[in-house]
Amino acid sequence: MTQQTENLTSLDSIALKYGTDKSSLEHYYTRWYDMILSTLRSKELKLFEIGIKDGLSLKTWKEYFHNSEIYGLDIVDCKQFEEENISIYVGSQDDKSLLTKISEDAGPFDIIIDDGSHHNYHMFDSFTTLFPLLNKGGYYIVEDLHCCYWQKTHQTGEPIFMEFVKTLMDKVNANGKSDTGDPLKDEYRHFYRQNHYGYKDYWENNVESIQLFRGIVFIKKI
Repeated sequence: MTQQTENLTSLDSIALKYGTDKSSLEHYYTRWYDMILSTLRSKELKLFEIGIKDGLSLKTWKEYFHNSEIYGLDIVDCKQFEEENISIYVGSQDDKSLLTKISEDAGPFDIIIDDGSHHNYHMFDSFTTLFPLLNKGGYYIVEDLHCCYWQKTHQTGEPIFMEFVKTLMDKVNANGKSDTGDPLKDEYRHFYRQNHYGYKDYWENNVESIQLFRGIVFIKKI
């Protein structure tokens, strides 16, 4: 870590300043963001967050990722929170054509955060649309996973998003279709089990890691 990074204000301090619920006063997601993303904060990135509300988290990201462009989406018109390096779109997170257009216009993104409706089908639709459009090595983050289990979030009987996350854990290991710990070396290995287990699917080829904490998951793309 460079001296410049060491001297930067912590994410939690920034979050506390702006009053976002990601801070240690509420969810305390900032500790996990800082742990996983701190080495990226001085890079020139594109971050896209679903769910704007009062715009506090967008301001937090702008200060933390101080060389980056920040984008947000909300079903409510939050254009009043636009400022330099913060751009806002209006629409629903389950509008796949809109998500695709946003990625085409402003992306590809390096970090995508779902802090939107917390409905299971919205989480799933947004993830399956946007993760393939994420930059290689990028992170897709979903917050407030406790909502997955609440009755109001799956009244229509749709699968709980956390069940999908659990299946992705097997995808990280390619369901046994490879014998190497480095997915980038799969095509060069002779002992490749495709004849027995079948060819790897999209998720087995593209999900590098999953880091799960209470209420939040970080899914990294290969």
